[in-house]
Amino acid sequence: MPRQHDRKGISAMGRHSDGLTNYKFSTQVYVVIACLVVAVIIIVFWVKAINGDSTTDKSKCLAGDLTVKIASSAGAESLAANVIDQYNAKKPVVRDHCITAEATKSLAEASAYITDESDSAVTQTVAQAQRAPAQASAEWPIVQVVKVGIASTERDVSREKLTDVTYPVQDNAVASALVAASLNNNSVDATKQALIKDKSVTVASAVQDGKKFIVVNETSAPSNYTFTEIKDVVQPIRVVSLTATDAVAEDSVRAGADLGASMVNADAGKQATSVTSL
Repeated sequence: MPRQHDRKGISAMGRHSDGLTNYKFSTQVYVVIACLVVAVIIIVFWVKAINGDSTTDKSKCLAGDLTVKIASSAGAESLAANVIDQYNAKKPVVRDHCITAEATKSLAEASAYITDESDSAVTQTVAQAQRAPAQASAEWPIVQVVKVGIASTERDVSREKLTDVTYPVQDNAVASALVAASLNNNSVDATKQALIKDKSVTVASAVQDGKKFIVVNETSAPSNYTFTEIKDVVQPIRVVSLTATDAVAEDSVRAGADLGASMVNADAGKQATSVTSL
């Protein structure tokens, strides 16, 4: 009997002293702690990366922040808004300034002008605001293009039907000229005659007069009209950088020029030079 008691005691002591249960518990704790440490390290590095990017951007802006105003023609307002947003997304830095572009309706305070207009129309519009382009028209960067074609009350539009096309020169001389040249096989005389005939016409007046075929770009087709594009005929949207004035400093106009240079679309420029028939 005493020997059996001793054996139980020894057995119990053996189980009590092997430490196996305590060892398993300790391992779980260490695993949890290790996971927490890894998670904290990941979070710290992530936060540092974000702050690092922000700090890096700001560290380039030794001259501080600069907001520049960008004007646009009536026909290019929505497209200009897209260009401005895309430019700001680049977080531009020009001459140690962190640049933010914003739209304005005033050419007098603008650093650049985003437009769908012809060269002569741009020059006239800018001059009326007592401003001047900083570059020759051949150097105005093309940032987007829009499709050009015919707005019609008929769904079936073919070249054979386009015998009485209305060119709203007053609203969109560029689109009118592109389509007139295409439909007249690039005849200079025929194109001029078509444009002169409709030089005072607007899209609204053409609709009011019940015209069936009206030249428009894809952004200006009137309601209840079907737009049919003319293949490969597109209208360029350009950025015209402006000269400095007493109200618009050199740093601002440099930033306006940077917007055009940064957002230039080489492929769009190539498309804009191609004019073919319907």
